Order: sequence, then C-alpha cells, then structure tokens
Amino acid sequence: MKFDLLNRYRFMAIVAGIMSLLLWFVYMPIKYILHNESWHSATIWIPMVHGYLYPIYVLFAIQFSVAKRWKTLNILGLIL
Repeated sequence: MKFDLLNRYRFMAIVAGIMSLLLWFVYMPIKYILHNESWHSATIWIPMVHGYLYPIYVLFAIQFSVAKRWKTLNILGLIL
C-alpha cells in the first residue's frame, strides 16, 4: 500500500513540476515579456491545467505524508 502511495505522489510531483516549469518559462515570458497575442492564445491552457493539477498534487502529498506519520513542517516542505 505504501508503495502505491509513493508512486502516486511521485507521478503527480513530476507532472505538477513539469506544468510549473511550463508556466514559469513558457507562459509567463510570452504573456509579460513578449506580449505576443497569437502565442499567448496558443499557451492559455498552461495555467488552467496547472491550476487543476496542483491541488491534486497537494492532496497526494498530504496523503503520503500522513501515511508516513510525518510532522507538519515536513508536510509543508514536501508540498512546496
């Protein structure tokens, strides 16, 4: 059971991390530095997908850390 929790957490951490990188290094520069409307409309999905996936990642991180009986500071460090 704990191995399944680890795999779910690991998968969501990778997916949420990739979406964060896309948000920071693709969407934000296009929107705020380049001001290119055609590229902005092509990348508008990035913050929406990140917004849906990050809470799922947080829930999996909390579930994993509660199963491991970690302290609150460890849980916060895991989420951030």
